[in-house]
Amino acid sequence: MRVDDDSDGKYKDDQDNYTSIDKLINNREIPTNRVFIDAVISGRLTTSQVQYTYRFYNKYGNTTQLAPLTNKIQVIDPSRTKEVGNAENTDTSIGFALKIDVTNY
Repeated sequence: MRVDDDSDGKYKDDQDNYTSIDKLINNREIPTNRVFIDAVISGRLTTSQVQYTYRFYNKYGNTTQLAPLTNKIQVIDPSRTKEVGNAENTDTSIGFALKIDVTNY
């Protein structure tokens, strides 16, 4: 990676494309956008509490720090209610579609 000659603070990748994600990686910064659940979908999660995060990395193995964690999410079988719940590690039929907004990178 190298800094562009006009010193705008953005880095260029190997194909001379500007990317500020590379700046985050090279400086080991923390991505600021949280992961959010876009939809509950069919899947195979087990009953538990889960949290999600992410980090960016490049082909050289360099990474950012972890982004902020989501709040804890209780995973239960959809046929049950939160009040009744499930035993831990019971298979469910749900999953989560996750999204990350990277437009400001």
